[in-house]
Amino acid sequence: MDENPRKYIVSISISSVNYTYKKSEELMFLTQRFPEQSNTLAACAVVLFAATLDQGTLTVLKTLINQYAATNLIDTDSVPFSRVVKESLKNRIMKLPSIVTEAKYCLRSDIKEVEHLYAIVTTRNNLVHIQDDIRLIYNPEVKYVEEKGVFQTVIKHPNPWKDVTLNKVKQYYQSFRTYYNQVLFPSYEIPDSKLLQKNNKEEKNTYYQIYLNALSG
Repeated sequence: MDENPRKYIVSISISSVNYTYKKSEELMFLTQRFPEQSNTLAACAVVLFAATLDQGTLTVLKTLINQYAATNLIDTDSVPFSRVVKESLKNRIMKLPSIVTEAKYCLRSDIKEVEHLYAIVTTRNNLVHIQDDIRLIYNPEVKYVEEKGVFQTVIKHPNPWKDVTLNKVKQYYQSFRTYYNQVLFPSYEIPDSKLLQKNNKEEKNTYYQIYLNALSG
C-alpha cells in the first residue's frame, strides 16, 4: 500500500457569464429586427457588453488566483496578480491576456479593436452614471408654436442615450466577441489575433519580470 498517496485538488468555477454574453448577442439581433428602436437597443447592448467583460474578467481572475494559491500552497492574497481583481475594468481587460498566458501574449494598444473595448466601458459609464448639469440659463432661445398658441423655450440638453449609434455599436460588438472568445474563454490555446501580440523569448522574460514587479509592488 502506498504510504504517501497522491492528493488531488479539484478547481471548479461556476459562473453565469455565458448567459450574460448570450443576452448581449440577443440584443444585437433585436437591433436588426426593430430598426426604429435600434439606437436604444444598441445602447442597452453596450451595457451588457460591459457587464459581460466585468463579470468575465473577474471570473477568470478569481479562478486563476485560487488555482495558483492551491498549487503553491499560499494564501490567495499572496498570489502576484491578486490585486488586479480590485482594479478598474479597463485595467483588467488590459492585464488579463498576460496573466492567462504567463506573458506569452499581451494586449495590443495601437489598434482600433482595443480602443473599442475601452470605449465600451466608457460608454457604459456614461449611460448608467448620468450627471445632470444644473445651471441657470440666461436669454434662452424662444420660439412661438402656432398650433398651440404658446411660446416655448428651446433648451438643448445632452443625453448619452441619444449619442449611441448602431454603426458604432456594431464595431464594439466585433471587438467584444473577439475578446470573449480568444481571451476570456478560448476553446483552444490563445492564438495570434488582432487583439493580441506574441512576445519573443527575450521580450517575454523582461516583460514578465516587470509585470510581476508591478503587480507585487
